[in-house]
Amino acid sequence: MNDFEPLGAELRERGSSWHGPIHYTLETGSTNSDARTAAKAGAPAGSIWITEHQTSGRGRQGRVWHSSVGENLLFSLLLRPQVQANRMPPVTLAVGLGVLRSLSHLLGAETLGIKWPNDVVTRSDLRKVAGILVESTVSDGTVDALIVGVGINVNQVDFQEPIRSRATSLAALGGHTFGRCDVLANILRHVETCIDGVVTGGLRAFSHELARADVLLGKEVTSGTSTGVASGISPNGGLLLNTAAGMAEIGSGEVV
Repeated sequence: MNDFEPLGAELRERGSSWHGPIHYTLETGSTNSDARTAAKAGAPAGSIWITEHQTSGRGRQGRVWHSSVGENLLFSLLLRPQVQANRMPPVTLAVGLGVLRSLSHLLGAETLGIKWPNDVVTRSDLRKVAGILVESTVSDGTVDALIVGVGINVNQVDFQEPIRSRATSLAALGGHTFGRCDVLANILRHVETCIDGVVTGGLRAFSHELARADVLLGKEVTSGTSTGVASGISPNGGLLLNTAAGMAEIGSGEVV
């Protein structure tokens, strides 16, 4: 079942800096938890954790990530950027852009977009294809370990309730199955570029790309107690919301 044995060779061939060890398991609690534990023990940057099934997989707000064994991508990456913690909030969006770039090559540029703060969804009906959870450990105000968890629906086409109306996959959208190792190798290449860009120069360098990708732009949405028209994403990675009381920036939370 291990589709990922060629991954190391593919990454080296592409000149990727994801040169750390690749850990593959059939089942684990959470790849992010595995990465966090390994980071504390000194695991190197570029390490990758991949699993077929997570017994305690989670997204934002502690939600469970549902996935069928052998059909999707569930993985976590370890980085050690050594930058100030206050420069990290936009990283989730940078990862989202990297995932979007890669998947758009497979499905077409107009099929998918980014739903703030951490999902890649269909533009037509906002069904979720990928979710991202970024966590970090900080020492003296500096990020010691950055853990990037990603879940992508690749070849699963049968979704159970209650997510059936809210999720889809590459196979369902593209009409055929995809090689998971090749999909992952391409994602890592694009994610690497986007993370390097945001760590070096912030989110401003991606402002035009984010504006094109933003599926909420111009829509009336609610986040917490605030309702207004989504008006873009700030350089800090926050959602700009034009409310009755004026422009507000939502730093975190869910949008409906």
